[in-house]
Amino acid sequence: MKALIIGAAGFVGGHLINFLSRQPGIDIFASKLKTEKLADVEKEFAAVDLDILCKEEVSDHISRLCPDYIINL
Repeated sequence: MKALIIGAAGFVGGHLINFLSRQPGIDIFASKLKTEKLADVEKEFAAVDLDILCKEEVSDHISRLCPDYIINL
C-alpha cells in the first residue's frame, strides 16, 4: 500500500510519517517545497520537491506513484 503525504515538512507531517512507518505494508512518499526541510523521522522514506500550485507537476507525480492514500497537510 502506498501513502502520499503532501506538505510533509510541518510538525504534523513528521509525526504522521513516524506513525505510518510503524504500520506494516505501507510505503511512504512525502512531498515538500524546495525550500523546506523534512523533520527528523524514525525510518527512511521517499521524499520529493512538489509545488501543489503547479497542476501538471502534481498530476504527473500522482500518475507516476499511483498512491492508495493521499493525505494533504
